Amino acid sequence: MLQTCWKNLDILRVGRFYVDEILPQIRLHCNNFICLSAAYNYFQGDDAAFLVASLPELKYMDQHGGFIEKEDVVKILKGCKQLVHLDIRECGFL
Repeated sequence: MLQTCWKNLDILRVGRFYVDEILPQIRLHCNNFICLSAAYNYFQGDDAAFLVASLPELKYMDQHGGFIEKEDVVKILKGCKQLVHLDIRECGFL
């Protein structure tokens, strides 16, 4: 499986993805992971809470051009205590 190759992964740039499928794998197999680029992605439902639970030590996140609820931005900012950069330029807020 790919997980054995992921141990040195620290940055991931993805298009549309299912948060509940990929983030737990990153949490389990990528000890150095610090940056998620998910531009043009759509965060809905419990995605932000799931992101915070899976990657609380995230430092950089790129969500520009996507859609996210304002409450979810707050969840991410409160839950990812080490976050130093959150790019939500050109986001549609739901």
